[in-house]
Amino acid sequence: MEKHILLIDDDKTEWKIFNDALKNLADPFTYTHVHTSEEAVRLSKELNPDFVFIDLNLESGKGVECLQQLKKIKKLKDTLFITYSDTIDQDMISKAKSMGAIFIKKPYFTTTMTQHLKTIMVSK
Repeated sequence: MEKHILLIDDDKTEWKIFNDALKNLADPFTYTHVHTSEEAVRLSKELNPDFVFIDLNLESGKGVECLQQLKKIKKLKDTLFITYSDTIDQDMISKAKSMGAIFIKKPYFTTTMTQHLKTIMVSK
């Protein structure tokens, strides 16, 4: 069965790395990219993604708030949430983990992101 991935990131460079990494995966998937938490909440209700990747620095540090909003959507109870950031803010990471999200350091290279994706997608 094809899995759906939702990426929530407002950085075009990061979107390109993520998109290139997805092309390296063998498993079938559909993929949606949004730039804001509002778009993410609206689309999540329609899409019911299997995986949601959230940039913790989304909209100047609103990634945790976005995660909180998405976790309230009952339809997403089986969704795996992955947060990531290029800056390590232990408070934000702790908050995200307390809500059941995984944290990964935002990679700068496609090969590293591909490895993260392979590991994460096998887990579900």
